[in-house]
Amino acid sequence: MHPDQDSIWLATLNDAQRRNVRQVSSAALLPSPDLLVLGGGIVGLATAYFAAERGLRVQVISESTELARDAEWSLGCIIPNVCRWQFSPATQHLGQASRDWWAKLAVRPEFQIDWRVCGSLMVDEQRLAPHPRQHMLAALDEGYSVHDVDAEQVALLEPALSPRSLGGLHYPSEALLHPLKAASGFITGLTRRGGQIAAVDSISAVKMESGHVTSVETPSGTIHPKSVFCDDTELLSRQFGDQAALPGLVPTRQIFRATSRIAPVLKRSVLDAHWVVQLKTGEIVVAVPIGDSAENSAEQTIERTRQLIPALSDVAFGRTWTGISQRSPNGIPVIDKVANCDNVWASGGLDFAEVLFAPIIGKSLVDWIRDNQRPEDLMPFASHVSL
Repeated sequence: MHPDQDSIWLATLNDAQRRNVRQVSSAALLPSPDLLVLGGGIVGLATAYFAAERGLRVQVISESTELARDAEWSLGCIIPNVCRWQFSPATQHLGQASRDWWAKLAVRPEFQIDWRVCGSLMVDEQRLAPHPRQHMLAALDEGYSVHDVDAEQVALLEPALSPRSLGGLHYPSEALLHPLKAASGFITGLTRRGGQIAAVDSISAVKMESGHVTSVETPSGTIHPKSVFCDDTELLSRQFGDQAALPGLVPTRQIFRATSRIAPVLKRSVLDAHWVVQLKTGEIVVAVPIGDSAENSAEQTIERTRQLIPALSDVAFGRTWTGISQRSPNGIPVIDKVANCDNVWASGGLDFAEVLFAPIIGKSLVDWIRDNQRPEDLMPFASHVSL
């Protein structure tokens, strides 16, 4: 296996979208923005976008010209209902709210994101044992949108799948989008509203007085922000000290494999032991969990994918890239003010769900910054939550 670290998402952008996420404006830095976003991940871009929409003067600075790289470590699945299997109740609620925001953003002119409400289908018999109906009833009791389907119905929903004796669970309201096009939409909307984005070689110093950030030094100039959002946990601990680091975060890795463009095979996202989706442009992408050997794990996953979808038996998965994210030991993200800093916010521990949560985190943080009061939806994600 020979990784190609350019994701399929980057390869399927048009020239304008590629310039958005790979060429950062060289305009002069705003000397005193209302909000300074440190880092260029998709959550930071969403926060910057909503801040500019609220009339704040926004400056984004990134130590890399590759914006929204974390968006490339996503399958573009907006699947809060399915995420019931892995998220805490509070995190599930946040995901539902974020899915609703993606639906609103999808109709805005700057968001050409290939938004498709096509549903998702879980057919992993190990997770569904002893019977899908038992899991459906539990999910319905919790307010989720799901129904169980038998083997015949699975064949009608996804004719390309191999026979599934146990049936499955169908989540009709789940959606797919193009994550880098989504990031490009935030960038376009931000700059149209007067926001600035710039790449700097490094952030050389952060100056504080009485727990308040007063200035940020860069080779391109000094910035005196009213508020700061840090979208880069490594930069956070480097510049604000260990006491500001988000607690307990550990890196996690996934390998992504993609085919070249092929004729339509899947109508929706499918979850077996792993996720399989087909892009609007025709490529099929698989998220590969990392095992003891990354290469063996990837090959085993591709073999299982071919067993799940026999039409892929002779199709090569020629493009490979690796994603690195972070998670907390209890699986609950941290979205909070930074310790000992009254005008700095940060988030982390989203574990490859950055794209799903980006709108609601960005919108909620801007409300918090504007109103100086933590939104109720963010209460469970404080850094003091016991890990």
